[in-house]
Parts: sequence; C-alpha cells; structure tokens
Amino acid sequence: MLSGISILAQDAAILYPASDTKIYPSETIEILWSNPKFRPIDLYYRLDMQAWILIESDLLQNSYIWTVPQTNAQKISFKVTYSVIDTPELYWHQENASTKEIRAGLFSPSGKRILTGSADNIVRLWDFDLKSLLYEVNLDTIGNLLYSVPYSDDIAFVSLDEYLARLDFSSVDIISNVISIGSAVRALDCTGKNGGMVAASSLDGYVYIFDTDLNFLKKFQSTSSENLYSVRFSRDGKLICLSDYEGVIDCYDIETGELIFSGSGHGANQQNTVVWSVDISPDNTTVLSGGVDATVRLWSVFDESEINKFVRHSGHVRSVRYSPDGMSFISGSLDGMLRHYDALAQYENENIAINHGSGILSVDYYPNSDYIISSGRGNDFKVWRIFESVLSQDVVESQIIRKIGLRIPHLFVNLNENFNLPVLSDYKKSETLFSKNKFNLSLKIEIPVLIVDVEQLGEIQTGITYDTLELETEFDITMDTVINLNAFSLLGPTNYGDLRLLEVSSDSELEIETDDGSVTISDDCGGTTGRGVQVSGNLPGLKVSPNPASDILHLSVDVVEDSEYTIKITDYSGKASLINDRLYLRSGFHELTVNTSELHDGVYFLIFSNNRVIFTRKIIIKNK
Repeated sequence: MLSGISILAQDAAILYPASDTKIYPSETIEILWSNPKFRPIDLYYRLDMQAWILIESDLLQNSYIWTVPQTNAQKISFKVTYSVIDTPELYWHQENASTKEIRAGLFSPSGKRILTGSADNIVRLWDFDLKSLLYEVNLDTIGNLLYSVPYSDDIAFVSLDEYLARLDFSSVDIISNVISIGSAVRALDCTGKNGGMVAASSLDGYVYIFDTDLNFLKKFQSTSSENLYSVRFSRDGKLICLSDYEGVIDCYDIETGELIFSGSGHGANQQNTVVWSVDISPDNTTVLSGGVDATVRLWSVFDESEINKFVRHSGHVRSVRYSPDGMSFISGSLDGMLRHYDALAQYENENIAINHGSGILSVDYYPNSDYIISSGRGNDFKVWRIFESVLSQDVVESQIIRKIGLRIPHLFVNLNENFNLPVLSDYKKSETLFSKNKFNLSLKIEIPVLIVDVEQLGEIQTGITYDTLELETEFDITMDTVINLNAFSLLGPTNYGDLRLLEVSSDSELEIETDDGSVTISDDCGGTTGRGVQVSGNLPGLKVSPNPASDILHLSVDVVEDSEYTIKITDYSGKASLINDRLYLRSGFHELTVNTSELHDGVYFLIFSNNRVIFTRKIIIKNK
C-alpha cells in the first residue's frame, strides 16, 4: 500500500493562482484546480511559512471564490488535497509482551526494531520484520523503570528513578553507562540531529540535555511547575517541548535558549490540568498536547493560541504523536481508544478510531508513517497497518503585492519664485497592511527645464524643452510626501509645463500607480506688458559661460530691439547680489562680461531684462 504523497500526487493540480500570479490583500479571486479522479477536494492556504489553514473541505467542484485576507505577509500558498482513508488493519499483536504494563513501545529510527520498556523493569528489543524478540535486559539492580526510548537499532536510553542509563544491545555488556540526574526522571526523548542528543525531564522542574555518551550539554526550566511530565524534540532537533503538572507547555529554541512558546489551557477551574504528552509538528508550526482532562489540543507556535480541541476521549490522554510526514497525528488514552486525526484539515477521522482493548500509555508512528504501534496496561503491544492509502496534493506559492499611488500635484507659482515640487503618495486612502514601513524607490521625473529649474538636476543642455531627473530615495509608507524637490520658476517660451513620473520602481512587493502633474507660472512680471522671450533659431537668446564661473562670467546675448537692459544676479531668496543697470544695447548679437569675483561660492540666478524681455539662467560660482 501507499502512504504519504503517492505516485498520484499530481492528480489534483492547482491551475490558478500560479507561482507568478500577483495576489493583492482583500482581493476576491477564483481558485481553480483540476481533479480527474473526481475526489472530494480539501482547499488550504497559508501565509509565509505559517501553518496551513483550511478554506473549505469536501469540494466537488473545480473552483472556489475566495477573498484574500488583510495581511502583512509577503507570500501566500494554496494547496488542494484529497485522500482515500482505509480502515486500519491489525498487523502484529504481541500478547504477553511483558508481565506488567508497557510504559513505552516505540519504533527505532530505521523501523527495523521495536523497543518496549515495562513496569517489570525489563527493556526488550523486537525484530519488526520477523515479529520476534531479539534481546531483553533486566534493570532491577538500578531502579524502577519509568521510560525507554530508542536512539538507533542497537542503542537505547532508559530512565529509572533518578538514573539515566545508556543501553547498547550490540555489546556484551548491554548497560554501557549510568548517571544520576539528582531528581526523579519521568520522561525521555532523543534525536539523531546536531550530533545526537538525549533529553530527560525531571521532577525538579528542569529538562536536562546530554550527548549520546551522557555528557551534560545544557538544561531548560519549566516556566510554571517543578513537576515535569513530558519532553519532546522537534523532528529537526532545533526545538524542545516540555509540559508540567500545572498544564503549562513550554517550547525552547535549543541553540539560542529562547522561549518561543508557552501556553496552557487543559482542565477547568485549576483541576485536571496535567499535560501527559506533547509533540511538535514536523514543520515546527504547531504543538500537539494530550492531558488528564481527556482532551487533545493543537497550539500555534507563532502566537501561542489554541487552534483546535478534540474531546471524544473519555479517559486521560497519555500519549500523542505527529506522523513523520506531517499529514496526521494520533492519540492514545486510558479509555483504550487510539484516535486518528487529519493534521491538514485538523479534524478527527471518526470512522477509524481503534479499540486497543486496554488503557493506552504509549503510541508511535513507523518512520514512513505506514504503521502505528500502541501499548499500555494490557501487557501487550499492537501494530496497525497504515491509515492513509492514497494522498494527492498540489501546492502553489504566489507573491502578495501591495498597491499604492504616487502623484505630482498641479502647481501654480509666480515667476522667479522658489517653490517645493513634491511627489505625494495616497497611502491614507489605502487599507492595505504593509509588511514594513520603509521602501527604497527609484524615480525618473520629467521636468520642463525652460520654465522650471530643479536643484538636483544639474547643468542643463541648451535647446531642449524637457529633461529628466533620476534619483533614489527611501519612502516611509506612513508619510504622504515621498520627496520634496527644491525648484525655481524661470521665464521661458510658455508659462505651462507637464511634470511627469516616467518610471518608478521599488521593492518587489510594492506595485505603484502614478499620476502626472503640471506647473503653471504667473506671467505677471511687474511691467506694463506681458512677458516675452527673444530667441535665435531654436536656442534661448542668452548663453552664459563658464558655468560654474569664478572671477568672470561671459554672456552671449541676441536682442532684437534697441533698449536699456539690466543684468542682475540674485540668490535663491531673490536678494540682489550684483546689478548692472542702464546698459544700452542695439539690436543684434553682443558679447558681455560680468565681474563675479566678489560673490561667495554658491548657486545664483542671472536675470537679463528690459521692460519687455526677461531671460533667467541658473549659475554656479566657484571662486578660487
């Protein structure tokens, strides 16, 4: 039989969204999938790498209309799945496996062996394929056996009163090492990850971690009680979870020592709070617990909230376990029932509950999830053949995109006026939750340079109508102004020009819509007639050089009427720094010089005018 993801894994396939689809918060989308086997489909989503959330189960159609939640996540994944669940089949019943209750019956990591530890103080090693006993060792001389756990096909660890022992069944002397914890050890677990580790929970409120030679590595303390009931490593060996008499479940990052989860909720009115057993989902997103209150509960590692509660047991839930493939979990109770749950949809498969026949103390999965083992007060253990015979699923991950609008407003300014040229955002109109406050933006803005001078634009080539400004800026999403450009209004061939956002690019999760603006310059120049401009061909009628200048500034001017002209140099505020007035020029081309040696270094505006004509040029003074 098959288990896990079968050869039919692509029978159910998501057609939309695809991996390159852009998903927007609060958007209503139609999720599409193929289902050639016409099975009832379960549909899920998850945000970033958090736990899967069921959208809808038992869907017989091939599409579903769904609204994306408001979220600050960056990725969203969709999954369709169906399963055909067989009734479990008893594969091996080992009667009289012990003279007293079996407190632990577990598969070795390879699945070739079963380790049992019982109240008669005997640890036994069984051959799974041959269904026969291989070895046994009596530990009466050390203490009372409480728990046993396999590390490999030959190596096991056991707890006896305050002692922790290492067993090596491949050695003549099976008991290879014994150490004292200093306090009674109630539960054990081990992992082959990170060089191999063993964890022992003690009645002093600590979980002690050792290497496989029982050298002490570190310890973790319960946040609530001194009486610890269980301990469990995550499948990747990165986390360790413990539970106590008060019902508090703590989960630590082993490397950093950080407490990443602490929750409670079993029992009522401070009664029946004890949590007998815990486990961690293979993706480290969910904690599973079983308690004296006869409930099985699921907890979110991310926000410490209770996800679900199952109440069909009628006795203490003594053991819970996730399947290695993360598709299901099981619970065993003193009511004699072994119950099976769908981990994805988070519901109990009620039609396949198993009657073990006596109180269950221990449950476990075969390494590939094809079998389970149950053991307990009937002095026997039972192995059951697979729950799930066929599973088909498909997963697609898409990017969550957030929209925001950027615009340049329409501006009205006076001639020869300093003004701000802003780029604004419409964030106040958006209800979207952003994953961060600040984004890096690249902007290309088109400026009508004949009538607008922008400080960041630099020197402008003559004879062009528009020029572009390229800049990088950090945009704070909580502000309505992206950037303010320092600008100055000039006299030109028109009093109107467009301000265009040619290109805007940003972080990948931000989609930007743009609106262009304009600038209108008042033509009131203070004279008796409207302003004008004299040009020669397509060139402005005034050139200045060099620019930047030091001591001397050269002017090339082409005028068409005899008149008195004024040359004035002002700073940004309009304050005159140098004036040459009553300069009489005849119609034609003239070369003039202006002494700028007395000016301080900086940016100025040169204004050449009579009562009808004004030319304005930005100049830079850099005196030696």
